[in-house]
Amino acid sequence: MNATSVDETHENGPVPSVGTGDLVRRLGRFNVSRWLLREQPEQLKPLFAEMIVVEAQMRWERDSVEYLAMSDRFEVVPEAVMAPLYEITFKRDEDGRVTMHEVSKSIFA
Repeated sequence: MNATSVDETHENGPVPSVGTGDLVRRLGRFNVSRWLLREQPEQLKPLFAEMIVVEAQMRWERDSVEYLAMSDRFEVVPEAVMAPLYEITFKRDEDGRVTMHEVSKSIFA
């Protein structure tokens, strides 16, 4: 990583600033229910438009799909550290458009 300053922290210490080439280190895991995937896939477009999914795994115990993705919305994850689990909430405006409202680390990681 070619970094010049430190502006973020991680449980394992400071994380160097990242440039656009370091998107691959901005990793996060999140779950999407199978019901939402089947019944309302349109609502997921804002979410997946901002991410590059690199892995998807069915979680039968949660009836959901767990995704591992890269996104500018995720924190930088040092090498050899598991990507954190995020909670993602959506907001619907008066015109019915759905947008990703908040991305925050889950306390259930």
